[in-house]
Amino acid sequence: MKFLFKKKEPKSHPTASADTPITVPPIFVVGTGRCGTHYFNQIMQASDSIYPIHMDSMNLDADSFFSFSLWNDLPIDSAAIRRHRHKIIAACGQAGKIYFESNVYMSLAAQLVHEWYGAQCILLIRRPQDVVNSHFVKGWYEDEYFRDKRDLIPGFSPDLNANHFFGRLLPKGDEYERWSGLTRIGKISWWVNALNLEVLKLFEKMPKNSYRIQQVESLDYEAYEELYSNLNVSHPLTQRGFDKIKNSRPGKGKKIKRSYSWSTKEWSEFIQETKTIHEVFGYTACKE
Repeated sequence: MKFLFKKKEPKSHPTASADTPITVPPIFVVGTGRCGTHYFNQIMQASDSIYPIHMDSMNLDADSFFSFSLWNDLPIDSAAIRRHRHKIIAACGQAGKIYFESNVYMSLAAQLVHEWYGAQCILLIRRPQDVVNSHFVKGWYEDEYFRDKRDLIPGFSPDLNANHFFGRLLPKGDEYERWSGLTRIGKISWWVNALNLEVLKLFEKMPKNSYRIQQVESLDYEAYEELYSNLNVSHPLTQRGFDKIKNSRPGKGKKIKRSYSWSTKEWSEFIQETKTIHEVFGYTACKE
């Protein structure tokens, strides 16, 4: 029997009792994905003071469903997912380590993880056209969505992989009609814009010292040193070691697409759908 997808089992992480207090506030790196989370995770792995976790080692089905429920305002009880991470974060604190999770599925939970664990959040961003291209070759919005009633939350299709369906968010209500008429480049552009803006809204509800925005293009050695300085731990990498990780481009996909291959319609949709985040984050769109 041939399966379309091979289920990836979550990695086992150290845990403490759910009643163990969190003594070391964690850090969550959030964003759209394809924006440098693998790279960020790699440069944190060299430290004995940090316990870095990438989303690939967590339960992607559970995390993507949590993201889906937050996006669609589903009235679910979040106790299970809150307790699961509490036990890992508390265990890291007992070992004298900082829990450092890079997980795009936790983006919409930025305010919650701050309230639950006293977490700090880092929104990792990258030039929008590079993010869109990377998601395009990853197959985002390649699948067909079947919906009869646009005012209802979309139902899960048995033909789709769970974390892909739950993670690839869809517009709500009447916005879905407009979105359905876009090219895949346009659809992905809408999502990159929508998710980043939603995270910024959550940040506005949090104390200013509990979040920061980091452009991956600006994540150089100086920024790396500053990050460790803010964590009050010594950084382990030399400039040479840092550059080696940076130049290896962790998480780079095997396929590449460039914006010069976009049609006029795709480029026009990209410009329209990402106009706000270009202005907010100071990026300039250039077809190349």
